Amino acid sequence: MTKAAYMLVLALVVCLGTSEGYAADKALLVGIGKYRIKQASLKGIDRDLREMRRVAKAAGFAPENTYVLADRDATLANVRIVFQRELIRGVSSDDRVLIYFSGHGTQLPDRNGDEIDNSDEALLMHDTRIRYTQGEQRLENVLLDDEIEDLLAAVPAEDVLVLVDACHSG
Repeated sequence: MTKAAYMLVLALVVCLGTSEGYAADKALLVGIGKYRIKQASLKGIDRDLREMRRVAKAAGFAPENTYVLADRDATLANVRIVFQRELIRGVSSDDRVLIYFSGHGTQLPDRNGDEIDNSDEALLMHDTRIRYTQGEQRLENVLLDDEIEDLLAAVPAEDVLVLVDACHSG
């Protein structure tokens, strides 16, 4: 394990405490290196996921409670399903939740007027696609910051750590 990975493990343990007394600590690890949009593919994502599995295990997250969505499995629908089933309905306030994303991020025009900079941040899923509607290019199947906020607000756990390794993920 690299020095950076060890530091990350230490940060996780400090931020989330130990796993003693927790009933259902859950981790969702999403990594996308192979996108449906071929020119968007990234190298090294499989390594990122492998290291994050080690980090999660070292921080006390049991492998059977660590959900990994990689490449083809990392669709918008699958991320929503795991979030709802495992991170929202599957934990209590005393549990810990770890969420990790490694892939592309982007900025899109803010359509609901809630962004000061008029841009929504979004995470690109494997099934993200470009659509042209009335001469305008749009991305479909992205996880917008507005939805991320709603999903996180619905997680009952008080100890939640989100790590995002993506450009424009602010």
